Amino acid sequence: MTKHHLWKNWKIWLLAIFVLGSLFFMIKIDENGLGHNLTLGTEFKGGTLFQLQLAEPATASQLSEIKIIVEKRLNPAGIKDVTVSNTGDQIILAQVAETDPDAVENLQALLLKQGKFESFLNGKKVFDGAQIVQVIENPQQGYGAHPTGIGDQYAWTLPFLLNDTAAHDFTQAAFHQCTQTGFSGGEANWDCEATFFFIDRPSNAMVVYPASVRSSDAGKLDVTDTISLPTGVTITDIIENSELEFLEPDVNGFTPAQLALLSTPPEGVKKVMYPSTLNESLVAQLKASTTLEVVSIDVDPLTPWIVDATGLRDVISLSPGVTGNSPFIADAKDAKPMQFLTIQGTAANAAEAKQRLDDLRVLLKSGALPIPIISINKQTISAELGEQFLSNVWVMGILSFIVVEIIIFIRYRKLRLVGPVSLMGISEVIMILGFAAIVKWNLDLASMAGILAAVGTGVDSAIIMTDEILHGGEEEHTDDEKSMTARAKRAFFIVAASAATAIAVMLPMIIFGSGIGKLAGFALTTIVGVLLGVLISRPAFQEIIKHLLVPKAKEEAAAAAQTV
Repeated sequence: MTKHHLWKNWKIWLLAIFVLGSLFFMIKIDENGLGHNLTLGTEFKGGTLFQLQLAEPATASQLSEIKIIVEKRLNPAGIKDVTVSNTGDQIILAQVAETDPDAVENLQALLLKQGKFESFLNGKKVFDGAQIVQVIENPQQGYGAHPTGIGDQYAWTLPFLLNDTAAHDFTQAAFHQCTQTGFSGGEANWDCEATFFFIDRPSNAMVVYPASVRSSDAGKLDVTDTISLPTGVTITDIIENSELEFLEPDVNGFTPAQLALLSTPPEGVKKVMYPSTLNESLVAQLKASTTLEVVSIDVDPLTPWIVDATGLRDVISLSPGVTGNSPFIADAKDAKPMQFLTIQGTAANAAEAKQRLDDLRVLLKSGALPIPIISINKQTISAELGEQFLSNVWVMGILSFIVVEIIIFIRYRKLRLVGPVSLMGISEVIMILGFAAIVKWNLDLASMAGILAAVGTGVDSAIIMTDEILHGGEEEHTDDEKSMTARAKRAFFIVAASAATAIAVMLPMIIFGSGIGKLAGFALTTIVGVLLGVLISRPAFQEIIKHLLVPKAKEEAAAAAQTV
């Protein structure tokens, strides 16, 4: 086979097309100069990787919804670099370009919230977060935070719009819920009912609420700045609007009726919550009396415990204009549906007010998770360290190639074999990276290891093919072109079988990859590399080796004949 014939070989052209195509998709040139289109993992560009554990396996539609919600919570403004994927049906991987410890902690807190928003009035649910059609972020419509004039305290306001059904239900529930109590300064005074807003209300739980904690909470209601409470709101109001079953043990412990309720809970109840300061003997009695999950909730020194336990976020008093009392509307059917509502609150300072406003805005905009997140593991790497990791990977890759070439030369003592092995290895790396650029594949440390593993199998294949073509079986001693071609075919069969074995080993990591995290990325990279190698680069390498060795074998045979 002459050099002219080599470049006419379709296998060589196929390799060239794939390599050039990969370079086209991988490299970019813009105003910043030469760059790449690769999507690098947090190990290389810095950021935080969250691994989220769902409470139960999710369906395909639930996984899709969860990924959308998680992305909205991590990137509400749409300007951060965020990647969300799933591994199996119970693990969500979320990568965000954020390394600030405080910001990461806040993101983790947002992800842990299921985000189930509910509004109650007079102990009945009026609407939920699914019925909010728009969260308004226009300051001219009330959105934002502003000083109250009391020290450093700030108030915040979040307006939102309800859909037609929720607006009608709210208007009917609020109709004439204000009572005139007198006049002051020529204006009527009103006593109005309040709307209670909850986020992640534990609807599947019973609450143990001892008298000591209740008494402490009553004293905190007037001084807490965690939520905004209208004058006159009591612990009893919160209990009645939470729709939860409360158990208040007496000085002797749980009553027989309470123990019966714990042993035979109402349908749908799955857990019992109690304050962390509960007497140890009562905790022991509680755990011995029920098969439900028993959960301890911390007691904050400033926030009423019942607020944290029930998920109460805000309490807003109705106004006579909303209830149809002033101006007076006689019939509820004549009341105009109230679509525009607001949630308000106060905070100790501007930064805290902005944080609370932003958190609530993100939760309402992103919606509720169909399945709660029960745990989060996170990994944060700085951008500087990421660049160092990437540099180290490239250096290790280059050193590996150099060592391989040295070993190849020592093994065969033929310098002309070193170039084709290098060409095959480099082409496989380029094709894998090109594929990654096309599909926006997230290249993390495990994926880079997979690339090295794939190239390693390529070098093994090169050695197998070279040995077979040079030496063949012991029964074959001829070096004619026909014999070498037969050896090449046999060598490629061995290479294909080896590739199939490698793929078979890696496939279970992808198919049954739930819970093994980045190993799936390693397996996928290895499989793609092996497939590109056995289908594209290794057939081309075989043709190059045949081109280099067959003519040389003929020359050596001719020289031997002349010598004889």
